[in-house]
Amino acid sequence: MGPSMSTPPPADQTIVTPVPLMLTISKDLTETTLVASPAGPAIFLFGQFTVLDNEGNNITRLFSPLLKELFLLLLLHSIPDKKGITSDRINEVLWPGRSGKDARNNRSVNIVKLKNLLDKVGPYTLEKVNDKWLLYFNDEQVSIDLLQYFEKAATDIPEQISTLVTLTARGGLLTETEYGWLDKFKSDISTGITTLFLHQLQRNTHKYAPDN
Repeated sequence: MGPSMSTPPPADQTIVTPVPLMLTISKDLTETTLVASPAGPAIFLFGQFTVLDNEGNNITRLFSPLLKELFLLLLLHSIPDKKGITSDRINEVLWPGRSGKDARNNRSVNIVKLKNLLDKVGPYTLEKVNDKWLLYFNDEQVSIDLLQYFEKAATDIPEQISTLVTLTARGGLLTETEYGWLDKFKSDISTGITTLFLHQLQRNTHKYAPDN
């Protein structure tokens, strides 16, 4: 008998791909139930890119490929250190080879389109400071898994470690999104997760020893 063929999931279905390293951390942690998607606005950057509006509706499909990349450029260059990204860098990534005027016009038009989408999500600020664009949300009203990861990654509190397992169990950073500029972000996050949980294992080896 040949190998069985599995039916691929629908395009809009979230694929949960646990990180193998996490499965070795602790029986208690690996049995953590994944937190249900927030009822309100949320942005998921671990696993599949997903955006929920302020009523909990999935509006990911409203992001065209260009708007998605513009959004991720702005957001990932704004969190967690709020350094931002210049207009020239945005132009270089999204409109290479275009004249300055053409690129500027394209950027302006698409920022307006992006704002129309973000208005559906929740309170946010998109501003230009010292020639750099910054995008950030009211984190009390809009849930962003990557921001939660950064906030909790510095702690050794068991409950917080459990939350980190839950946050990252959706998969790596933007697993189905590929941009050249995104590679370093993915590498840094992957290295950070590995280092974090190895540190946790080393500090608590006696807790994670297999049962006899």
